[in-house]
Amino acid sequence: MDVQLNPEQVVKLSELALATGRGTDDLLREAVDNLLSDDQWFRQQVALGLAQSESGDLIEEAEMDLRVKSWFLP
Repeated sequence: MDVQLNPEQVVKLSELALATGRGTDDLLREAVDNLLSDDQWFRQQVALGLAQSESGDLIEEAEMDLRVKSWFLP
């Protein structure tokens, strides 16, 4: 499989390879592995959320607001 990168991506990838002492192919494989892993996790979380919603396992908006606010409090 060939991947076409734009010139800016090529420069940044080359700089990263130089800074880390790794090959560009290795960095790209790692990036693809991370993308696929993150996508799988996201899809599982969506499926879990849908299943919880369908079973009635929900929280009230006020509770959700508190949870979200707590993520940003020191």
